Amino acid sequence: MVVSTCSFGARRSSSSWSAAGVFQIQTDINMTAAARHVAQFSPRRALSDPGYVIKTILTEAFGGPVLRPWALRAQRQQHGVIVAYSSKPIDEIKSRLGLALPSVRTCIGEVFGYPVPELAKEQRLRYTVRLCPTIRSTNRGETDAFLLAADMVSPDTGLTRDAIYRQYLAERLPGVRLDTCRLEGFQLHAMVRKRDGEGSGLGVRKFPDAVLSGELTLVEPSLFMEVLAKGVGRQRAFGYGMVMLQPATAYENNET
Repeated sequence: MVVSTCSFGARRSSSSWSAAGVFQIQTDINMTAAARHVAQFSPRRALSDPGYVIKTILTEAFGGPVLRPWALRAQRQQHGVIVAYSSKPIDEIKSRLGLALPSVRTCIGEVFGYPVPELAKEQRLRYTVRLCPTIRSTNRGETDAFLLAADMVSPDTGLTRDAIYRQYLAERLPGVRLDTCRLEGFQLHAMVRKRDGEGSGLGVRKFPDAVLSGELTLVEPSLFMEVLAKGVGRQRAFGYGMVMLQPATAYENNET
């Protein structure tokens, strides 16, 4: 059974982004140095959430939300590999980093970047996305899309997170057809966020954290590029919503 999620707030972007204006960026971040810097200005509880620490460092390092959406691609001990999309070319990004505080620059390694290539209609791609599948509800605030959907049906309906999260993603990825979609992982992640209300400081709240992957076919590449550049779903500033792409043929044979 498919539960209608029209009220889930999916919107199409009115941005004028084009493939020529989207760059894929990669850099390393020293998590120990990053935590040391953030600890100077934030409560200790902020250090418990790597997404909060990385978001703070990236924003200060590049003078605003320049690398967004972003994802922690890999981490070994204190070193994390960050990948991101940006509207800024690599030379401008490096120039911005040059104006950051020394304690912030120490956290950031070498920065690499290339334009995202033009994508063609009917092109097939593999995708992976770490998603925070929540929706703002008038009565419940930011709530798991699965829980909202479950409230609409009887308990014996057989509703699954896989189905709801796939629908959530599909509604927010215009211009493509999701050929396959698998829920690779799910957890409730404790995130540090500002509490509602003036001067209320930071609080910890658990949000759904889902990793989805599969294959898609491009139907309207320009629409897809708009969303690719902005990210999908909620909490995009904190490491969610970056759709990472690979050629669909990469795993279809073992050619070397």
